[in-house]
Amino acid sequence: MTQAGQLDRQAGPKQAARLGGLTGIEHFAMPTKNIAQLERFVREVLGGEPYCYAGYDDVDRKMGRKPHIFIRVGEILFQCTEEGGPMHPSKDDMSVSPHWAFSIEPERFDGFMRVLRDNDLPYEGPISQPQYGVRSIYFMSPEGHKLEICAADAQVGGGKSPPRVTEHQINWRALEHNWAPKGAMRRLQNINPVFGARASRTDNRYGLKWMHHFTLPVRDIALMDRFMIDLLDAER
Repeated sequence: MTQAGQLDRQAGPKQAARLGGLTGIEHFAMPTKNIAQLERFVREVLGGEPYCYAGYDDVDRKMGRKPHIFIRVGEILFQCTEEGGPMHPSKDDMSVSPHWAFSIEPERFDGFMRVLRDNDLPYEGPISQPQYGVRSIYFMSPEGHKLEICAADAQVGGGKSPPRVTEHQINWRALEHNWAPKGAMRRLQNINPVFGARASRTDNRYGLKWMHHFTLPVRDIALMDRFMIDLLDAER
C-alpha cells in the first residue's frame, strides 16, 4: 500500500479514538424538499441501505413527528428530512460549501464512475489533489446537494496523476441534472432499526466506506478554528 493509502486508512473513524473521545462521523443530515426522490437517489446511486424511517405512521403523525429517514452508507448514516431553510441547496450556488465527501478504496474508484455514467449523472473528475494524497470526483443530487468521492491517489509521488483542479474551480452549474428513478416511486413507511445492525453492517455495494471529510460555510474562520480545537480537541 502507498503512503497515501495508509494515510487514507488512518483517517477512518476507528483510528480517531485519541482525539478527546470522538471517534468519527456517526451520521449527517441534509434537508430536502422531496424526501422520496432523495431516498431513492441515496439507495440507487450511493448504494445506501434503509436503516430507520420515522414519521409515516398514524402514531407519528398524531405526535406531529416530521418524516425523516436514516440510510446506511458504509459505516455512516445519511439522514434527511423534508424541509427548507437556509441550508437547503440551490442549483445556481457555485460555493464549494457545504459538501460531503465519501471514502472509497482506489480499486473501486473507476467502478463508481461507471455507476454515475449508468445513471446519466454528470461529474467532474477524476481530479488529483496531491496535497491531500487523494483523487476525487464531484457530482450533485437532483436538488443540488454537493457530493464528492475520495480515493487514495496511487500516483502521488510518481507516475501520471489526473489533472489538478482546486475545488473552487469546479463549475457546479455544469453538474446540474434532473435525475429520476427508472422504476415507480414507492410509498415510504416506517422502518424500525434492528438492535445491533448499526455496528454489524458496514458493507456498501459500490464501495463507499465512511465520511472522508465534509465542508461547512463560516463567516469567521479563525473563530471556528479555535472552537474546533478548544471544544472538540481537533488538530490542524
